[in-house]
Amino acid sequence: VEQKGWWAQGVAIAYEQHAGLRIPGQSSDGDFRTSTSKTFPGDKDAALKAWLELVGTRDEFNGIDTEEAASTSETAKWRYWRVQLVDGSRVNVNISDKPNGKASIAVEHTKLGSSDEIETWRPYWKELLAKL
Repeated sequence: VEQKGWWAQGVAIAYEQHAGLRIPGQSSDGDFRTSTSKTFPGDKDAALKAWLELVGTRDEFNGIDTEEAASTSETAKWRYWRVQLVDGSRVNVNISDKPNGKASIAVEHTKLGSSDEIETWRPYWKELLAKL
């Protein structure tokens, strides 16, 4: 039953793009977003630790300053890292366990100002994830 909603949403997005109401990468709110992910050879806690070691206490990403220090949180199934940038965009990293002792690290960058920003940010996040 849950799959019906997922498919319906996909059809609605395709229709909106076909009708010129939304362009690829644009959310229903009108902003733009991009995401990318990587499988990490360790559990979610090891993946979060590796991400934190990689980004450290950075106060900028891709030349854009952070609004404030990044935050982390967790649930039983997820580990989260979030930061807001001074351009108004937000970066969310969601980490969860996968089978066979691996984890998924997904970077989602939301509230981008244009589709051109997707093409700037997606390769940046892919390159950063590749360093893990």
